[in-house]
Amino acid sequence: TRLLYVVPSAIISRDRRELIRKQFAASGLPRNDVVLLFIVGVYSDPFGEPLSQHDDQQMEEEADTYGDLLVTSCADNDVGYSEPSRMDFFWRQLPTSSTTCKSLEAFKFAHAHVRYEFLARMGDDAYFNVRHFLQNVAPRLPRTRLYFGRMAWPSPHTPIGAAKDLYGLRDYPEYAIGIGFVLSRDVVSTLALMDSQGIPLRQPAPEDVTIALWLLPFEIPRQNTPHIFNHPDSLAHIAHDVNRGFCSNQAVAVHYVQAADYLEIRKSDGVMMCRQEHLLQVTLTMITEHQDNWSNISADDRASLAIDLFVKTEHQTSSWFQRDFANRRLHARVVYTHTIAHAHTTHPQGGPHAHDHAHAHTHAPLSQ
Repeated sequence: TRLLYVVPSAIISRDRRELIRKQFAASGLPRNDVVLLFIVGVYSDPFGEPLSQHDDQQMEEEADTYGDLLVTSCADNDVGYSEPSRMDFFWRQLPTSSTTCKSLEAFKFAHAHVRYEFLARMGDDAYFNVRHFLQNVAPRLPRTRLYFGRMAWPSPHTPIGAAKDLYGLRDYPEYAIGIGFVLSRDVVSTLALMDSQGIPLRQPAPEDVTIALWLLPFEIPRQNTPHIFNHPDSLAHIAHDVNRGFCSNQAVAVHYVQAADYLEIRKSDGVMMCRQEHLLQVTLTMITEHQDNWSNISADDRASLAIDLFVKTEHQTSSWFQRDFANRRLHARVVYTHTIAHAHTTHPQGGPHAHDHAHAHTHAPLSQ
């Protein structure tokens, strides 16, 4: 097996697992190349309350049907994000996070029972292009001491909860954000053996930071990629989402995907196109370049559109953006570079109206 693909999930999230299973089956990869496992827990909360009879029956039925559930002694859910008192309890006192526990149990299972090269831990609300990873990314990665993901450094977040109270951190270490990350087998085994045969590892939230803390004493280089990112239409209310990206044939994983986004996956290579809302917003952004059209845009739209244009990206250019815009109102041609989105527009009557602030560094275009 080249890749062990593990997904911490909750029993109630079967619809997300079905989407992942369907797309994974459509990838056409040989069974020997990839093993897919969903990690669930046997307790309904971190206090040891058992699953309801309905959830327990659903788990058994799903496990019998697909054979891809790894049932662990973890809580299946964390408590009450919606209740301030419980949220405070969760962050400040609760010693174990459901997601952290599930990831560690997956590591221990992998060490004991699976032979593989890489382990990818992905969220169940993320789309992971397994085919692209194995064919184009994995061959360039080292087989040992690998910690690969979208690294947050410096982190925009201030340490809270266990990171602050247990470890006394003033800043988070460099960590792969929770969309997903990839570890080599030796790194996974090191963590598994430390917990099972050494001194047990603390398992607080947030899981992505905790795993980086576990690895902090070891000489394991962080390998950053910009091609793991939040879907361009997600978290639109956040003006400076540093993890938002734009889909291209370089994308490894896309976070906060909806069921409709799976319909935008290209069959030939598994690329998620992310076209719908994002293209509409960028087109309107082009309109705001011209003062005579500015009055047609509401104040709320102006604010949200500015977010989508002036967002930090990393070499995310694709020619299909240009073709899709070819017949739009301003015949806009959009180029995304590694620092800012620059617009090259052409006036509807054909006269040039260029806003060229920098040379664009582009990837190869998407082929249809």
